[in-house]
Amino acid sequence: MMNIFSRKNKLEDELFNMKFTAKTLIRNAKKCEKNQAAQKLKLKKAIEQGNMEGAKIYAQNVIREKNQALSYLQLASRMDAVAARVQTAISMGQLKTNMSGVVKGMDTVMESMNVEKISQTMDQFEKHFEDMDVRSAYMEGAMSSGTSLSTPADQVDDLIQMVADENGLKVAGQLDSAGNVSTGSACTSTTGQRPNMVHFSLRLRDNAYTEWRGEYVDYEGLKRLLDRQRQVDLALDAAATASATLDVGHDDDMEASVLSEKKWHPMTMNSGGSMMAKSIGNRLAFLRLSTASPTSTESEQLQSLLSTPVAFEETLDHEYLKVEHAYKRHAAQLGEQLEHLQVQYREDAPPSAQESLKNSLVELHRLLNLLHNFALLNYTGFVKILKRYEKIASFPVDQREGQKAKLQTFEFAKAQCCSELIKKVETSFADWYCDGNSTVAVATLMTKKEDFVNWGHIYLGIKAGSCLILLIWVCWDSLVVPTFHNGRENHLIDLVRTRAYPVYRGIGCLLLLHWLVGVSLYVWRAARINYRYIFELDPRRVQSYPQVFSDATNMTIVYLANVLMYYKVVNGYFPEELLHRGYYPLALFLYTFYFYAIRPWGQQLGMLRTLWEVVWSPLYAVSFFHTFVGDYLTSTVKVTQDITWSVCFFATKEFLRKDILPPGNSAYDMQSLTTPIETDEATCADNVYYVNVVVPLVCALPLWWRFLQNLRRVYDTKTWWPHLPNAAKYALTQVVVLFGLFHPLHNENGEEDALKLRMFLVVWLFLFTASSLYTWVWDVTMDWGLGRPQYRFLGDSQMFSRKGVYYAAIVADFFLRFAWTLTLIPPRGAAHWLPLYLQPFTMVLELFRRTFWSFFRLENEHLRNTQGFRRVDFIPLHYDHGVGNAEDKAGEEVEQLDFRVFTLKILAVLFTVLGLSVIAIVIER
Repeated sequence: MMNIFSRKNKLEDELFNMKFTAKTLIRNAKKCEKNQAAQKLKLKKAIEQGNMEGAKIYAQNVIREKNQALSYLQLASRMDAVAARVQTAISMGQLKTNMSGVVKGMDTVMESMNVEKISQTMDQFEKHFEDMDVRSAYMEGAMSSGTSLSTPADQVDDLIQMVADENGLKVAGQLDSAGNVSTGSACTSTTGQRPNMVHFSLRLRDNAYTEWRGEYVDYEGLKRLLDRQRQVDLALDAAATASATLDVGHDDDMEASVLSEKKWHPMTMNSGGSMMAKSIGNRLAFLRLSTASPTSTESEQLQSLLSTPVAFEETLDHEYLKVEHAYKRHAAQLGEQLEHLQVQYREDAPPSAQESLKNSLVELHRLLNLLHNFALLNYTGFVKILKRYEKIASFPVDQREGQKAKLQTFEFAKAQCCSELIKKVETSFADWYCDGNSTVAVATLMTKKEDFVNWGHIYLGIKAGSCLILLIWVCWDSLVVPTFHNGRENHLIDLVRTRAYPVYRGIGCLLLLHWLVGVSLYVWRAARINYRYIFELDPRRVQSYPQVFSDATNMTIVYLANVLMYYKVVNGYFPEELLHRGYYPLALFLYTFYFYAIRPWGQQLGMLRTLWEVVWSPLYAVSFFHTFVGDYLTSTVKVTQDITWSVCFFATKEFLRKDILPPGNSAYDMQSLTTPIETDEATCADNVYYVNVVVPLVCALPLWWRFLQNLRRVYDTKTWWPHLPNAAKYALTQVVVLFGLFHPLHNENGEEDALKLRMFLVVWLFLFTASSLYTWVWDVTMDWGLGRPQYRFLGDSQMFSRKGVYYAAIVADFFLRFAWTLTLIPPRGAAHWLPLYLQPFTMVLELFRRTFWSFFRLENEHLRNTQGFRRVDFIPLHYDHGVGNAEDKAGEEVEQLDFRVFTLKILAVLFTVLGLSVIAIVIER
């Protein structure tokens, strides 16, 4: 009996060892898969670096690890098969042992049973058991066979080519030698890049044509399917990991305890054969394997995920066909309309018929452009979906590549038919109404005719006229009146000599920038440059150019009225007893802060977030809007200096001091106007913290931020061009600024160190010229995409109809780039170079230069995607009408005022101006 139990325990020990070995093999297979992935990354890096010898070595390692993993899995499978049969043998042995006890209890019923059948059954049982032993021995013999781990050369080459294709690398003709490997263009490299168009679903919604909204790709639905498949993969991986770490002995102990709990006793038979069969069945129940479903939360989640399969392929094909059928249907309908209009055209048709046909062509051209946007927006959506699709490993590689190739077969992917129809419409319109001039035809077709009287625009014109009147008034009193004999006697101090002049200068330049932003929006809209799409702005929150102009006129009226009152007070025209002169600039400064920072707080959150990310450039991925804002910060250095000076001016209560009059009370003296007055009073201009800390930081930090942004782009795109040369541009400009900061451009010690000063001036002028020329060349060639000799020093295509503006911009930018570098020099370094009256001119010129720079910079980004900020080059044309929700269109223009409100506002502006005029006349008399 002891021999029997010892043999059984030995067999159970062998079963445990088999199960443990099988699980160990599975873990080893997973380690090989991890090593395979690591070697594959090294293979990719070796290809990028041009190390083909190393690439072949890494490829051999990848194949070897792959084969090793397969071998481990095969061995584990065979070991599991043997273990299953040993488990069956143990169970059968236990059954045989227990059968002896059952036989003893069957003596009383042997007479009613067929002994021959029982004997045959037992013989058959032993025969199956012997067959099982033979097959188990055969499996054990099969496990001893070796597995080949060789790496054929063709497999190595195929793997290298596959990795190169997945990462956009070219290795054709280099697999047989250790040649260099060239990488793809910067536009195709998106590794580490900020997910351009992160909220593509929102942009798809905002740029969708309302009447075709149901025919666009279900971008969110496809994303949800991919996310579900990713969750399934993660759950399966987690389940596999958990099962691999289970204690194998726990299951064996549990099975042994189950076997030990079954105690057999001789049974008594009271009611015949059926009762005996029932009792035997109950006693043999322990042989059934446990099939209870897991009760853990993870298992329930996995079962719920697996309960409904992910039908991504079918859904993607459905979306393909939906968009393709919609595109073909609309293209066919619009093509039929064009043919119908061409048949209707007659040169001798009456004017009313000609006008009707012209309006029909304009509308047809608009619909064709919307169809073109429809096609390429859907194509962009599918490209982004396939990008996500490629990252899910559970889909076969050939299946993923097949979907990418399938997308290119659809007509909407190229929109060639739509482009041809647009060209036909433009050609027909040019031949019929523009004497064959296609440029004029395109400009006419893109123009939208207003079908109502916009009272908001009329009100805006009235306010702009009021601003012009106030501006003329200020210029007349401050510039013209002092030239008269009587005016010169009463004139005490010029506005540029007052203490608060930097406050008004800074706020005035900020207000000018506000106006220029409105001009930029108008120009981009007129040229159909989709700035909202490029900047990734929400069309429902961004202001249109009439709204920007309306806010600018409101602020301008307040600014000019405040300047006029302050000027009157400091020259004695208004009594200062009513209100101290220092409170006028203080009131204007506080109102400006309220107007730009507090009043539109909800709209400013996005800009504040962008400014925060610009300041911490290395920590955030850089988008086109980040670089655009950074460039504007480099152009507003002087404005920022005046704003920071104003804070010091009011914080130190310097605004409560009286102004210092020029010698002899003669304000109108050219020498005094160009030379600062030296005083012994402590002022913000002489404050050590402002001069040595604030001003240098204001001058250098915007350039430093742009420099860091370019370095971050190098890191994200893994390419040096064009971001490293762009970073060098800002580094060189920063060197020029630092030279001007720590080495003033004038000699305060007379003839001492004159030679050193001259040497420094030569070096500084060389750096100054080199930096200005570098930035000018970069503006023309890279930022604007111009300067191509094969296109008469322009670009391959333009969105502005007049080509002369491009040549004028190139010439103007050449001179204004030198002025921009001067604006970066701190006041201490250029006080003798830039008189007081020239400083605002250089500030204003730089703002104008940056504005027309933005025209062509946005045009280049719309047409070419030069620096690779987008994965897809296409940008839909900008239309203010016919896109988006109908209920949102009202918010895109200035509110439509009714006649009564319009009249009241005009009268309010009129009486305000008249009241100021009366007050000025009465007080001056």
